[in-house]
Amino acid sequence: MSAPPPPGARSATARRTGRRWGGPVAMGGTVVLCTLVTGYFLLLAYAMEPAGPWDQEAVTYSTMTAWLALAADVVVTLLVWLGVRAAWLHRWCLTLPAALAVAAVLRLTVLAPSV
Repeated sequence: MSAPPPPGARSATARRTGRRWGGPVAMGGTVVLCTLVTGYFLLLAYAMEPAGPWDQEAVTYSTMTAWLALAADVVVTLLVWLGVRAAWLHRWCLTLPAALAVAAVLRLTVLAPSV
């Protein structure tokens, strides 16, 4: 039985490429993908309007997608914050997740659909 690798040891792929994991390119791609998912949820939340006083489902779906957008935005914010801490992204990259969070909160509160 072989001994476990020492702490901080890198895999053969990481030694060959010189990287521990994806790096700034992978981080940027992940942030863009998560931001697109958040934007899609927000689009769905704002696109759903009740057809009349009987349409409680549209209100429920709009609220649910706004909450999903807010949850996805938390993931985006954490990823961007990690990128900023690692000096791969600029601080101004946090403005888009902040704007998406404001849009989701507005849909849940002031701009919430009513029946």
